Amino acid sequence: MKRIYFLTIFLIFLVFSPLTVFASDYIVTAAEDADLGGYGLKVISENLGMFLADEDMAKLLLERGEASSISEDKPLVIPDTSDYKESMSFKSEVTAMAEYNDPYFSDQVYFDQCGITEYINTYKPSGKVRIGVIDTGVNRNHQEFVNADIEVGYNFITNSTDTSDTFRHGTMVTGILVAGRNDGIGMAGIVPDATIVPLVAMTNINGETQGTSSNMLSAIMAAVDTYDCDIITTSLGVTSGYGEINKAVEYANSKGVIVIAAAGNSGSDSDSSVASALCYPASSPGAISVGATDKSFKRASYSQKNYRINVVACGGLFRMPGISSDNAYVMANGTSFSAPVVAGITALFLSEHPDMTPDDYLSILEGGALYLNEDYTGEGIPDCMQMEYLYSMPDDEICYMVGKQTDNTQFVLKLFTKSDLKNLSLVLSFFSDGKYSRAKVYDSMIFNDGICHYEGYMTGDTVHAFALENMESLTPISEVYEYRTS
Repeated sequence: MKRIYFLTIFLIFLVFSPLTVFASDYIVTAAEDADLGGYGLKVISENLGMFLADEDMAKLLLERGEASSISEDKPLVIPDTSDYKESMSFKSEVTAMAEYNDPYFSDQVYFDQCGITEYINTYKPSGKVRIGVIDTGVNRNHQEFVNADIEVGYNFITNSTDTSDTFRHGTMVTGILVAGRNDGIGMAGIVPDATIVPLVAMTNINGETQGTSSNMLSAIMAAVDTYDCDIITTSLGVTSGYGEINKAVEYANSKGVIVIAAAGNSGSDSDSSVASALCYPASSPGAISVGATDKSFKRASYSQKNYRINVVACGGLFRMPGISSDNAYVMANGTSFSAPVVAGITALFLSEHPDMTPDDYLSILEGGALYLNEDYTGEGIPDCMQMEYLYSMPDDEICYMVGKQTDNTQFVLKLFTKSDLKNLSLVLSFFSDGKYSRAKVYDSMIFNDGICHYEGYMTGDTVHAFALENMESLTPISEVYEYRTS
């Protein structure tokens, strides 16, 4: 029996506040037809025409019209909650309470909440996709990764292939994805057969934290062009100077790569501008922004309060691989760990449906999510089984899904279609003990990206719902959906 060692260490990370970095350069985007090759600038991306220059050179190029834009190379942040607890003192293994025998599997409620276990058992997806993890590196010698396919990757700070982890953050994220599953050790990975490409955009050198927007840009572009990744996931970001990152995400999407990122953890900050701040690439158009819930399907208090969030997933507390030894584990929570949950779900789904475009996938991900009817939770918690149903259903069908309800007096309904339907009329008939009690009609419900919601009160114990084209024609466009409270 393996033993796991525990010694408690606390690390304090400033949420959305840059740690000490060296960042005085500017990102320069070349003007159309401009040739900046003769200036000796560091190339960030030839495809996007982006270079790194000092402030004086950047402003000179802009003044000459050879640069279309310049922006300061801002330091990256790790948007995490304040306490990490690393455990290394003696502790015996505990018996797993559910599907797998990994001792910490009982912590990982997202396997059940997101239908991951049922999806794996039903469809047996291989999960064999390539995932670029843009983070702080990985402790590839950890016992969780004995059988994991982790490539060498690249460190964009040191310009080397040293992708060892000096923060433990990237190791924790990697554990959620590819830790051994059902092996009697630690936690269970969602896609243990996926290939991980560690791309270091933040690291610690001589006690100084280093990592900037240009490192993030380089990592995104390399994930697409050099490492042929299917998915990019990152829990790092910036809150300003993000125009270039938006272009990189757009480029990744154009190449069929799905980008998933943590929304941030300043939601409980007393300063509303901080609590609602947009973090990039999470908030970049085309990226999937992931917020956090607790283990009871409620928005985590720390999860960012902005409406750019697409979906949410449980953010902990989880016990994940650490770096202080090859069998150390770290306890933490945050959207940093919700994002790889969604990345794992995405890997499972893409391995079954490899030809999905980023836009089509986002539609299915959001459409199949359990709607929480709570601010700043997007379309809710992904449901793998519901996603599979939506993928397979006819384009002209309307799917009804009941959202999370606080009690039997509330009725929350989500409608989804893959068609170009813009609006409909919804008819609800309520029954009590088999007897009709009342009806309600909602004319011209508006679809946004194939989704619309109804939120109201339940009368009786049963409701029948069906859709009409409009109240003038009374043409039915869906079958009758029945929901019972018990």
